[in-house]
Amino acid sequence: SYQTAELFAYPSLWEGFGVPLLEAMQINLLCFASKTGACPEVGGPSMSYVDPSDISDIAAKMIELLQVSDDKYRTLCQQQSEHAVKFKFSNYLSNFRLIVQD
Repeated sequence: SYQTAELFAYPSLWEGFGVPLLEAMQINLLCFASKTGACPEVGGPSMSYVDPSDISDIAAKMIELLQVSDDKYRTLCQQQSEHAVKFKFSNYLSNFRLIVQD
């Protein structure tokens, strides 16, 4: 479960949009993801990215992020959570309505 995790790793090779990544970001869980597909758009500028086919890159990123200070951890989680708000369904509906009304 997300609630007991310290880190969310999403080195997906075939993700469509990254809903699991967004879920983790929205509950202030530190995340990293693939540097391919939609992950960089979903994750935003404060997310760390890895080559999903490079096990060494994934392992190194896990170690790096699990060793950040508590302050850095909270800061990164907050930044990721703030970015995730852009993808809330209510925001999508509001923007969709604006487009349809034009």
